[in-house]
Amino acid sequence: MQATQTRTTMSPAARRTAQSNRLPRVAMMMAAAVGVLVGCSDASDMMAPSYRPVPVAPSAMRVEVIATVDLEAGTMTFEPTANASRSLGSSTGLSAAIYGNQGVTVRLYNTPVVVSASATPGKKQFSAMVGMKNLLSYPIGDEQGGAAPLDTMGIDVVMVQEPAVVSTSSACAPACTVTMRDYHGVRAFTAPNQKYWHWNDRLGAFGSGTDTTRTRTRFTFEADTQVTNFSFGVVVNAPWPAPYETRSKVDYPADALPTSSVATPWRLSQVGGANAPTISNGLVLDPQAGEISFYRLDSIGATQDAYIEARVRMNNVSPQNSNTAEARIVLVDGVKYIGLGVFSSGVGFVNSAHELVGIKFALATSTAHTYQLRKYAADSAVYYVDGTRRGKLAYAALPASPYGTSTRVEFGAINSKKLTTSTWEFVTYEIGVATP
Repeated sequence: MQATQTRTTMSPAARRTAQSNRLPRVAMMMAAAVGVLVGCSDASDMMAPSYRPVPVAPSAMRVEVIATVDLEAGTMTFEPTANASRSLGSSTGLSAAIYGNQGVTVRLYNTPVVVSASATPGKKQFSAMVGMKNLLSYPIGDEQGGAAPLDTMGIDVVMVQEPAVVSTSSACAPACTVTMRDYHGVRAFTAPNQKYWHWNDRLGAFGSGTDTTRTRTRFTFEADTQVTNFSFGVVVNAPWPAPYETRSKVDYPADALPTSSVATPWRLSQVGGANAPTISNGLVLDPQAGEISFYRLDSIGATQDAYIEARVRMNNVSPQNSNTAEARIVLVDGVKYIGLGVFSSGVGFVNSAHELVGIKFALATSTAHTYQLRKYAADSAVYYVDGTRRGKLAYAALPASPYGTSTRVEFGAINSKKLTTSTWEFVTYEIGVATP
């Protein structure tokens, strides 16, 4: 869903909800119960006999599994709640890389549980360090399947069923509850506003020696002291290389700096005395008389589709230098520089010097707008403003890339004499498709 109304301020929760319709529709979801709070050592868990690589075809069995945690016995059991089968490959229009099936496609494991007091009266905390092992016969965590990539998209574990109390030792008033305390963020994966934990890892194929996460992440639950059992469910979100998955997506919800380790990180380029970026109802870029940008070195083929989308507001816009773009979103495919620039008086294609290429579409950029730039392989590039197509260039007419055969995705701001800042509410890009 494209935004069509002015939103000069938007809460992070509202931004995440607005983004949910831009995500791939994952109707067939495989939920894996995360193996935390199990009273056994890491070593014994890792030696469990259930590991086996699955077939390489991009299809999967629908398996919904609930993890039930017994806090008194220190155990967890897995109980499937539904079964069905259907191809989940890219040919269905669904993303195969949101998946699960504990012990078959992935193995989530943990250290023993630590029970501690809570600062909240009547509560207690349970925590364990969680890792992951890839049981697929190909790497996960990036779109590249061969040599180690220059940038890694990473892996998310997404809570699809919030913790629910199963049993208690006595009643609570008004009701016993259990909550997650230390997740990395909230985004839309299969539904709006889902909690997630991120590993910036690329795991090798099963048995490769690099098939396990290098670090563990702490999962902490807080519950009423009367709670003795609870359950929850998760899925794994991880890019797969072709041919197992032919589309790869990265979301930046602008609720932390793009360089943060709690989501897919971007690289920072800051020159000419630009101020450090800040978070204030979005990402605020203040290039002063210089330039500030964020980029990732993901692979985009010259004959491959891709798109990038962002919601941006220019602050304190003046009419000076109306043909020099202040903000921009960019796709570079090793041949062409495909850039969309936001000017003081409109929007249009730009070259690597931020200069207008072709015709500008006039609009007030001091109001927040959603800009989307689409690359249709080696045919053309098209841009949209608030869901309406406003410009097109043939691929041959696009500027040449200044980076040689290197590829990248980029967004940022330059300030040519105007001292204008910009506020970014989100940035999303996807490789392999030209439309969300």
